[in-house]
Amino acid sequence: MKRKTILSSLLALSLLSTLNLSAGGFGTNENKKPQLLKGSDGKAYQYVICTAQKDGSYYQAGKRLKNLLGKDFKTDKPLASAETTDGSRQNYELMNNGVCNVIFIQEDYLAFLEGKDKTFFDEKSVVTLERTENVQLIMKKGASEDDLQSADAKVLVGLLNSGGAVSWELIRTLEKGYAKAKIVNGDIDISALSDLDRGKVDAIIRTSHLDPTHDMLAQNIAKMKGIEFIDFDDKELNDKVNFGDGEKSIYRVVDSLIDKGVVFNTTVKTLETHVAIVIDKEKMNKEQKNRILKVITQNSNSLF
Repeated sequence: MKRKTILSSLLALSLLSTLNLSAGGFGTNENKKPQLLKGSDGKAYQYVICTAQKDGSYYQAGKRLKNLLGKDFKTDKPLASAETTDGSRQNYELMNNGVCNVIFIQEDYLAFLEGKDKTFFDEKSVVTLERTENVQLIMKKGASEDDLQSADAKVLVGLLNSGGAVSWELIRTLEKGYAKAKIVNGDIDISALSDLDRGKVDAIIRTSHLDPTHDMLAQNIAKMKGIEFIDFDDKELNDKVNFGDGEKSIYRVVDSLIDKGVVFNTTVKTLETHVAIVIDKEKMNKEQKNRILKVITQNSNSLF
């Protein structure tokens, strides 16, 4: 009986070898080839990573993730492409349209999507990072956030699909008074600070990781005499809200460092959220999913 079992095993192995199945296995995903998407350069990649604008931290993190994913050992070609976008909302739209299978996105926007587009989360993996993002309010010196509850107020929120635009949309949901203000879209840069100083806009909403040591825009705000960071003091903004999937808080009001002084540090109250990475499992085979989840897990604290 033992001999028969051994011979049967050998015959089975020989048959598997002939059919070329031994390396793959019988599982549904075992023998699937990697799913490929086209990057903006027209080349095919296993991972197309949608980030944000080129001068922002999401794009730099996306490039690090791309490099960590490495190359195909057979072709020596990169497995991933890091793509510039307008930000969180466009990343969501690009993933929905099958353009990207990996996106960086603000957690505040994810909370909004959980109620508004539940199907988006089908076959997705969401990894929330320790990296924080701060919604900042910049106005003329002596101004107040209450000044934004006026139909005459003009608020620059960044590009249409940017993180700042998304954050302002959520803030207007939490505090209805802000819905009166006019929305202005455009780049938030040195020129925008000048427009604020000269009264072309009344406020700037900016969502980014606030670090005065490396944040050039924050350093420029500190140098300008006519504008400053303003506290988010409205207690409505850390209230729980229901977007259709139960009540939850979107933001935490926190004290963020904006200037390291010789004697005292200067802080401002901002709205804190986190960075998340969303992976579209439908656009990957098993090996692709496992590789990118492993890379993100092992390097979550060093992407930014």
